[in-house]
Amino acid sequence: MKYMICVLLTLVSFSLLAVIRTVDNNNPSAGQYTTISAAISAASNDDIIYVYPSNTAYAGFNVNKRLKIYGVGWQGTTANIRKSMINGTVVFESGSEYSELYGFDNGFGIWMNGVSGNILIANCLLSSVSFNPSYSWISANSSNYTFMSCMFNGGGSRGRWFDYQYTPTGILISNCVFIGSAWLMDGTSSNITVINTIIISTNTLFANLGSNPSLRSNYISATGFTSGTSTSPSDPVIAYNISSTALFPSGTTNYNNIPLSGVFDSQYRPIPGSPAIDAGDPAVEYNDLDGSRNDIGAFGGPCPFDDNGFTTLPTITDISGTLYTSPSQGLQIHVEASSRH
Repeated sequence: MKYMICVLLTLVSFSLLAVIRTVDNNNPSAGQYTTISAAISAASNDDIIYVYPSNTAYAGFNVNKRLKIYGVGWQGTTANIRKSMINGTVVFESGSEYSELYGFDNGFGIWMNGVSGNILIANCLLSSVSFNPSYSWISANSSNYTFMSCMFNGGGSRGRWFDYQYTPTGILISNCVFIGSAWLMDGTSSNITVINTIIISTNTLFANLGSNPSLRSNYISATGFTSGTSTSPSDPVIAYNISSTALFPSGTTNYNNIPLSGVFDSQYRPIPGSPAIDAGDPAVEYNDLDGSRNDIGAFGGPCPFDDNGFTTLPTITDISGTLYTSPSQGLQIHVEASSRH
């Protein structure tokens, strides 16, 4: 799977027939709908749903159409800004193939329920992703699930951040950050690609050993590779990673026993002189935005992590005005907005 799939995050394509639907649960409401479910019910394939920020979380919802759904980001370093929060679970059902979800907060869960693939999740604060909670939700030919610039916290679902991931082919985890006590997923699998990601867990990286996943340009702090093996297999698809312990065998392109504080600052950006700088996958397609070699970690590569979860759509971050006593003085309003560009 080409890493340059990140172009999906920088291009917003609007069909000539697409409708932009707005959701706002504030009172009074500035949106056309007050719930995301109501907007989805009214939507057609390829419509765009924009969800306003609010101090009240929106309920979870099911997606059964091909939609782009935007929040305003989770803004981890700007706590005073209202966010688009979800309380519950987002379920992708049959019919939601090629849907995209951006910029939601609150550590919600995602279920893939009958959707055959081609789902993009980006710039979200998540608790877990479950592909097969009932052992029958995902078919063997499902593929192409992409998770980019997401933050995962806590203990996951059944102790896993990605649960029941065996059946789908082509799961890409790129430029994400995982912090907590969960396994990344139940067992290792060749259908998984994890690249330019930071994983900090008080558990082992995986629960069980199977076929080798593609792990490249990541920083990993875990108690072992699986619950039964302390080190990873020696395999070219596991390359250019840094570990805080002896997670990787010697004689590979990986680096062991380098503490987190010697690599990144508190926001997981490489510190000056960091061993992560220009140490990731040397292939040109993985170069950083400035054209230099890939940096290990979430901020490396052509589509770096956004620590505020901002999306491609502008988000108002500050608005202020001057109070005048006379209408003849006019009114000056100052507005600031942010986006990924």
